[in-house]
Amino acid sequence: MPEGRGFELHGCTFRFRTEVGHLYVTVNADGDGRPLEVFVRTGRCGSTLNSLAEALGRLASLALRSGADPRSRRRWAASRASRSGAALTRRRSRASSAA
Repeated sequence: MPEGRGFELHGCTFRFRTEVGHLYVTVNADGDGRPLEVFVRTGRCGSTLNSLAEALGRLASLALRSGADPRSRRRWAASRASRSGAALTRRRSRASSAA
């Protein structure tokens, strides 16, 4: 069963620049500094991408409140992102060399 949310949480919001605009990630933590909530938003309200970002934040929040270790998840996400970025770079370089 997921842990309940306290009355007041403290957090930070990070802004990332992406190819389709800005991405905002807010992480809220309890009094011990343990992250409990994640909100992910894009700068485009009502878009499909924004809906997916919101779902990702809800899923991350549920995992954190259910006891998931945020450090192990961060390493996994970073490894996936680096693989995706490498594949994207390779595709771009092939496309630019074909032109």
